[in-house]
This record gives sequence, structure tokens and C-alpha cells, in this order.
Amino acid sequence: MKFIQLALLLSVAAFGFNTFSNETESDVVYEGDMKIQSSRTYSPDSFNNFQALVEYGRFYEIPEEIDVVSGDAGQGWYSLVLGERKFCYRGNSVDDASSVGNQFILSGELLNLYDDCVSENFDDEIDEFIYLEEGDVVFGVIDGGACFKCGPIEVEADLLQAND
Repeated sequence: MKFIQLALLLSVAAFGFNTFSNETESDVVYEGDMKIQSSRTYSPDSFNNFQALVEYGRFYEIPEEIDVVSGDAGQGWYSLVLGERKFCYRGNSVDDASSVGNQFILSGELLNLYDDCVSENFDDEIDEFIYLEEGDVVFGVIDGGACFKCGPIEVEADLLQAND
């Protein structure tokens, strides 16, 4: 089962994201809270995606925002795959030409894991929590999209265990 999930994740990474070169940290196994960190540079396009495995099954709180540590979110997209579900976050820049996006805000959960966030094919409701099983993959990537003035960008968020 976990092999199938890993194969699914790799196919999403290969075909579901618009990537030119892609560096992903080796799988880190987490038994509790996770610090999600990703980065991207433009011209040339390169990515440092977040990838981890969950060690024990438990509930996690779905982050409402992803903070920009350096750079500009613009109106681009951030994808966060939690197990078999994909959540999309949109850069909070009001006007890509004049304002700076300092966060990616949760826009929705895609109905189809293979869709890109720009499709905006979102479920009507977003759960506050998600149950991740042992061996589930957590994968985060800055998709870019609508940021015409972006340079290097780094983001981070906490994926926190739900209180029992």
C-alpha cells in the first residue's frame, strides 16, 4: 500500500507540477510536528521541495497559511500533498505589479490529486484536520504561476499534531 502511495506521489511530482529541475530533500521520517520548508529560484527554474514520511498514524491540523520567509509569493501557488489529498495555497499579493505577497493562503482542496492548483477544481468544504497513516507522504512545492517579478523565494509552515 505504501509503495503505491510513493509511486502516486512520484507521478504527481513528475506530471502534476510544472517543474524544470527539481531537488527534493531525502525522505525524513517524522513522529510528531513537522516544519515544512520549501524554496524556489527563477531563471533558471529550480526547486527545493519538502518531502517527509509520517512515522505514526495521527491527526494533523491543516495549515491555513504558508509563510514567506524571504522573497515574494506574488499570486503564485503552493501545493501541499498530505497522504492522498492535495491542498492549494495562493499567494496573497493583491496586485502582482505593485504589492508583495508575504503568505500563501489556503484556497482549497483539489477534488483530483492529479490536478494543478490553477484548475481551482476545489472541494466545497475544507476539513480542519486530516488523519495521516504510518508511511503517508507529506510533499510541498512552490508551483509559481502568476509571479512575474519573483526572485528566489523561501517558505515555511508548521504541520502540527492535533490535540488529543
